[in-house]
Amino acid sequence: MAIADYPELVARIEQGWSVRMYDGHVRPAFVAPDQLRLSSAPYTVPDELWAYCLPPPPCTPAQVTADVIAATNRHPGLASAFAGEMLTASRLQALAMAAHASAFRSGADRSLGAIEFDQVATAISFWRMQGRVGGPTRIQPFPALRLTLRCALMRHALVTNQLEQAAAVLDVPLVEALGMLAGLGYAAARNSLSQAGIHISSRPEPGLLLDWLADRRGFPPLREAERQGFSRPGQGNGGAKAGTPIA
Repeated sequence: MAIADYPELVARIEQGWSVRMYDGHVRPAFVAPDQLRLSSAPYTVPDELWAYCLPPPPCTPAQVTADVIAATNRHPGLASAFAGEMLTASRLQALAMAAHASAFRSGADRSLGAIEFDQVATAISFWRMQGRVGGPTRIQPFPALRLTLRCALMRHALVTNQLEQAAAVLDVPLVEALGMLAGLGYAAARNSLSQAGIHISSRPEPGLLLDWLADRRGFPPLREAERQGFSRPGQGNGGAKAGTPIA
């Protein structure tokens, strides 16, 4: 049944009814009464409302932290490409937590800053190249850290219309990179995109890809600031706004 106004919604929740939250952009989220906190205080920004129904992240901050510790303990001389400096545990930890918050809307729930984004892209590129030559800094053994950095990069690329460049940095097909954002493997992402009539080879508008992602349960909805600049089919501004180029 449809609920006409806010007072009726509150009354139904107090009676123990579950509700579906929908903002017109993303897939309706089914929310049980014990997951809601009723308050008479106004919310500051619409993003705060999503905190109650975001999908659980594929890895926790604790798992990422454990990977950071393991990586730095395993390779005390873990080198970075950040102006020739060493990537210490504290620097990597701060970067990983910022990436986790950006990719999965956890903790501080904020987008990556420009400098942080550049560091994430640099770290991924550096570790990828080290892995190709069998170097000691390969990040593959640290799955939570690796996934967090990759998803942060792809989410930023989605917002700034640089998906192909980001997939190249990750050294994976674009379908696989999109699947990371949706919590899907390559085959599942390929089949889902095909069923939606989206063909990556035709370079679909970012707005179409966002519509597809928004319908995946594993994708945390874009923040209001991230949503700006997107067009829907037929609305015509061409897609996402451009951002700082991915190296």
